[in-house]
Amino acid sequence: MTVQLFHLQMSEQILKELVPSITFKVRDSVRDCVKDAVKEAVKTQLSTAFRESFEGALLPAFQARAQVMFQQVQQAFAQGMQGMVKEGLRVQQVSAASNEKLEQEVIHARKYIYCV
Repeated sequence: MTVQLFHLQMSEQILKELVPSITFKVRDSVRDCVKDAVKEAVKTQLSTAFRESFEGALLPAFQARAQVMFQQVQQAFAQGMQGMVKEGLRVQQVSAASNEKLEQEVIHARKYIYCV
């Protein structure tokens, strides 16, 4: 009976040492599995939600604003070009008037030189 008692005591001792060790290992393993599963599920859901939000709201809003901006740039360019055309016409008129005046002065100077 002492051998059986010895075996029983040894079994109890081994169980006392193994149970906490096994419990910690199982707990850590389960925790890591749950953490990885939750992380993957959240990552997938967040990626999907972000993509849908971007495609459904942000992208169309950006496109609309960009279109407005380009229309404004085009209008400003057209106005600037009209101003340059008007200024070019004005310069051409001033130049033509100046040329005519110079031609008249040259004609007058030639007449003066021939007369002298």
